[in-house]
Amino acid sequence: KLNEITKGYYRLPTEAEWEYAARSGGKDDIWSGTSNEGELGDYAWFIDNTDKMIMASKTKRPNALGLYDMSGNVWEWVEDCWHENYEGAPTDGSAWLQAGGGECGQRVMRGGSWNYVPEDLRSSFRLRNNAVSRNDLIGFRLAQDLE
Repeated sequence: KLNEITKGYYRLPTEAEWEYAARSGGKDDIWSGTSNEGELGDYAWFIDNTDKMIMASKTKRPNALGLYDMSGNVWEWVEDCWHENYEGAPTDGSAWLQAGGGECGQRVMRGGSWNYVPEDLRSSFRLRNNAVSRNDLIGFRLAQDLE
């Protein structure tokens, strides 16, 4: 609907795009914005600092790319189908769909949520869920193609 209204092209980010963005453009941050667990509360909503619910966006610090809430608050859907590992994954940042045994009934989620521990908010951590799942732990962000 947004694409129809704006004549733009918005989509879910690929898993590779999401991780690149969470790591502030390819840095090795363990969490989006920091590698120091003691600073995680400055960047993310998680089980230790929420009221057991989704919190307002953009109330924590952004990462070095200016992106908010990449770690914590809600899990974020990405375009990719679930694969157990990265063996055979595309190397160009494109979405990995059914090729190589992808299970598209299960989609990848990244970032962790308000009800999870710091380990599950790591930039590298991935989870899968039924592609039609909806609850207060899951959300999404959009990527926009500029061409």
